Amino acid sequence: MNLARAGYKTLLLEAGDDESADPESQILAWARAVGISESLSWSFWSRHYDDDELEKKYLHLTWRLQNGDLMGWAWKRRPRRRRDARSSVPPRRYAWRLLNLSGRWTD
Repeated sequence: MNLARAGYKTLLLEAGDDESADPESQILAWARAVGISESLSWSFWSRHYDDDELEKKYLHLTWRLQNGDLMGWAWKRRPRRRRDARSSVPPRRYAWRLLNLSGRWTD
């Protein structure tokens, strides 16, 4: 977000349907309380090596559980949700003023 504002070229990739009618996608405070909505999360798996033995040694190997969930190297499900994008907070105005005045983020 700040890179685009600063004039750098950025690329935004988004996949999925328009879920804007879902209240969970509109009210950020509900994001943690409501839980994981299947319509607002996604999981993926990728293979890194053709050799099965080498693939098993890969540090970030992801396993598919019997219920179909993907279990990664951190041993917890980590869906990517719209709240992740909204969780990034740009610096406050005083930080931008400080940068403009001094050329540094700290005084």
